[in-house]
Amino acid sequence: MSEPEPISSNKETEAPLIQELETLRKRVLQLEKAKSTEPYQVAQQKALFAVISKIRESLDLDSIFKSTAIEVRQLLNADRVGMYRFDPDSQYQRGEFVSEDVLPNFRSALSAKIKDHCFGEHYINYYFYGKIWAADDIYTLPLPRCYAQMLSQFQIRANLVAPLLKGENLWGLLAFINVPAPVNGKNRKWNLSAKLPPI
Repeated sequence: MSEPEPISSNKETEAPLIQELETLRKRVLQLEKAKSTEPYQVAQQKALFAVISKIRESLDLDSIFKSTAIEVRQLLNADRVGMYRFDPDSQYQRGEFVSEDVLPNFRSALSAKIKDHCFGEHYINYYFYGKIWAADDIYTLPLPRCYAQMLSQFQIRANLVAPLLKGENLWGLLAFINVPAPVNGKNRKWNLSAKLPPI
């Protein structure tokens, strides 16, 4: 049996191999990074769906709303999480926060009765179809002045809002808020891309 020929090594053959190895190393790092963030995002989605399911099954809505706000705020590391209910006779122009968990350095919105004609005029159809609205900085968006004023009275600068549907009706909104600083999309504290189930 003959001996295999030794592999000759020179700079011309090593350079492409080294480059290919470096490319493979970078790809492995990318895959490892994606894999490490995936469990957090999956856990985040599962926890959020569990919270929404609790809302749907509960008879004691006040305690469920409060625990939901607490759990979701902690899960998403938001400054404030609130559940807003529309007055059913107001054509989506009036409502109130029925639950909220907010960091101590921000004023609570629980006692506020909100009258907002902008929402019914500009945003109702968006939420009726289960869409989620996200803003990294409301002051950089072309929002109607009345809506921007309403948000600013609650120190809101960046937020994420999901509809709460009861059957085919828009019951209210679940708002995740980072206030008062804008949130860069690359380092956003929360990530919610799935459509929430109706309550």
